Amino acid sequence: MKIVSPLLTCLAAVIAFGACAYLYYDVGVSAVEIKESRDKIAAISARDTFAKAAAQFLAETTAERNAVQFFITPAEGTAQSIELVENAAKLAGVKATVGAATILPLGSFHERLIVTVSAEGTYAGQARFATVLESLPRGASLTDVSLSATEKGWFGTYIITFIKQK
Repeated sequence: MKIVSPLLTCLAAVIAFGACAYLYYDVGVSAVEIKESRDKIAAISARDTFAKAAAQFLAETTAERNAVQFFITPAEGTAQSIELVENAAKLAGVKATVGAATILPLGSFHERLIVTVSAEGTYAGQARFATVLESLPRGASLTDVSLSATEKGWFGTYIITFIKQK
């Protein structure tokens, strides 16, 4: 009996130590899982906050975005832009020929449409043409003009830039 009692005590101590080690390990695993869950909740909360802020921003800026959109040529608007230039020439009383229409990238959502036009006519007609080009709708800008006198009147080369959607 004297030998069994210390063995039972030692066995009970080993079992108690094993149980404590298992509980300690289980609590550690649970703590890691809790931390990962909290991190996921924080990330989802931050994403939701950002999404709500973005939606609010879009709602608050609808009028401004629509106003700016008026100045941007639609993606399919290359032909209409060239027609605007040709109509401007008719209005100004000059004979115009579109020499080139080049598209260059401009950011992720827009492009530059660069239209090069040659025009023949009087000096007053060339001046009217430049004025009409400057007042074109859709955010067009007259980026370069060169005029030269010829035997028949005046010859002008105009470069007009439009901003268009991709």
